[in-house]
Amino acid sequence: MVTNPQQLEELDRSLQRVEDLPLDKKFALLEGMYRLARELGQFTPDRSLEGIQHDIQLAAILHTLVRTTPR
Repeated sequence: MVTNPQQLEELDRSLQRVEDLPLDKKFALLEGMYRLARELGQFTPDRSLEGIQHDIQLAAILHTLVRTTPR
């Protein structure tokens, strides 16, 4: 149930603006976010594979569920 329709409408408008961006603008935004994360120390060479094992296990579980769940 929607408790705040105005907030939902604002979210929809903001998502629509992002979806209407040309591909080169989307890549520019992605690159900017990546640079900011690097500056903040979130993507450092020593942490590049941190959490990869968990991601692989989760992907395997999801892949199994997709293949075994009836549609």
